Amino acid sequence: MCVIAWLCPALAPARGPSASASASAPLGGVTVGGLGYGSPPSQADREVALANQLGAKVVRLEVPWSVMEPLEAGQVEPGALAFTDRLV
Repeated sequence: MCVIAWLCPALAPARGPSASASASAPLGGVTVGGLGYGSPPSQADREVALANQLGAKVVRLEVPWSVMEPLEAGQVEPGALAFTDRLV
């Protein structure tokens, strides 16, 4: 499973007159590696903040199904879901 999160433009500082023109610009994003279930929430916050500083509008993160459903299909692990939800 691939999680893609759009960074909230309301949280980003305005960048002058071109800020409104960026709505028609192509999406620019980053892939965050080394971040997954078991990583501390502060690390997730730092990674998303860094992506935002780089001007990323999209962040992609790989989340294996085996992390989301470690015991059986359809039984989602609440901690993994909460971590993924924090990123989105």
